[in-house]
Amino acid sequence: VNKIRDRYPRINIDYYRNGFFHSSVEIDETINVILTSNIKSVIVGMGTPRQEQLLVKLKKEGWDGFGISCGGFLHQTSKDIDYYPKLIDKFNIRFLFRIYDEPKLLYRYLFLYQLTTIILIFFSFKRFFDENLTTK
Repeated sequence: VNKIRDRYPRINIDYYRNGFFHSSVEIDETINVILTSNIKSVIVGMGTPRQEQLLVKLKKEGWDGFGISCGGFLHQTSKDIDYYPKLIDKFNIRFLFRIYDEPKLLYRYLFLYQLTTIILIFFSFKRFFDENLTTK
């Protein structure tokens, strides 16, 4: 937060906390703070699927703001506000730098994304054929 405020002194950050919740009570308390503080924008970086679940729960509680799940943005910014080297940014090859900086991502990039794509294609075809080949 301090690095962001130093770079962008006019930014208004009304509330922040770490994303390590130890109980559902802590999640509910955080949601209550967001609701009662009339916060309209939330950036959540807790890792998937927890960050998306928090945003869905916020919405179900009646929040009508703008929510973003931000992947690695927060931990990258905690290292350096200019996390990516200029050359990496210029050529838009951030994924390569992330693999270098976080080798655990190699498995995700090489296997999990492709597996997910194959599964989505399979179920899309299945749905298409189920809808078009069944007798009505």
